[in-house]
Amino acid sequence: MQYAVVHSHGPHDLDVDTDLLSPEECALRIRDFLTDRPRPTAFELLRTILRTPARPVGTVPSPDPHACPPPPWVRDAEARPGV
Repeated sequence: MQYAVVHSHGPHDLDVDTDLLSPEECALRIRDFLTDRPRPTAFELLRTILRTPARPVGTVPSPDPHACPPPPWVRDAEARPGV
């Protein structure tokens, strides 16, 4: 019931299903996650998103340096416009 509210902000770091796992199992998953969590964390991403000013309409965003490169078929299509 609370899923839409809890996850409405976007990214998050870890899911624990309290319907399937005991409190002890949830705690162990959280403990294990915290020892080797990926960076940036969801809070760090959200902070960046919320602090980034909105772009004026019609402007092109600068490339995201952390984004994955497009797959080869997209690069090929971009290199040969109109084909």
